[in-house]
Amino acid sequence: YSGDLGSSDSVAQLFLLIPSHYYSTLSVPTFINSASAQQTSASATLIINKPSSTVEGDLMIAIVGAGGGGDTWTGDTGWTEVVDQGSQPTLRVAYKVAGASEASSYTFTSTGNGQKKGGVILTYRGAFYDTIGSINTSNGICNSISVCYPKSILLGIYFTTSSGVVLTPPAEMTTLISDADADAPSYLIAAQFIATIGSTGDRTFGGYSGTTAGVLMSIRPG
Repeated sequence: YSGDLGSSDSVAQLFLLIPSHYYSTLSVPTFINSASAQQTSASATLIINKPSSTVEGDLMIAIVGAGGGGDTWTGDTGWTEVVDQGSQPTLRVAYKVAGASEASSYTFTSTGNGQKKGGVILTYRGAFYDTIGSINTSNGICNSISVCYPKSILLGIYFTTSSGVVLTPPAEMTTLISDADADAPSYLIAAQFIATIGSTGDRTFGGYSGTTAGVLMSIRPG
């Protein structure tokens, strides 16, 4: 809308009407690959390879964490950070759309070097970032979020401070990648297809009763 509304108490409203058949033409985001890294000795930087088969336009999601608390992740040019949990266990989530020329690996840097770090990059095709919830640090629960698009993918991200912990996914979700080796942190990333718009409800992970950080994130078709 442009023009003179005529008076100071006039109100203009714009509505965008999207035909219902538009959503029917969208394809569900496709998981392409993942790449992970785990430190065996503590360092301030964590290097993760670019997932194989990643091409221009793919959505990459970086999920990194440390076994202890107090770290804040910094730098990492080109990534858009959506979560940075500084308390124990530290958890960072960021994303970027792959360009025509991408590096073979990415370096993620934290303010602390006293704790071992681990993480993963996920690549999805035909996908855009949608939204992410608030971090929950107790009871294995990831707080509900509102998905804004049908045919979305819900990701459940769950990190612990300990090593060797075999975590279990929520009943509604399927494990995408997990780490339970001899070095902290242990983590599990789970995924679920979401057909409709609206609240997802909480998701509950199992396998550990200690200090954790969990969050739900959705990616939409594009």
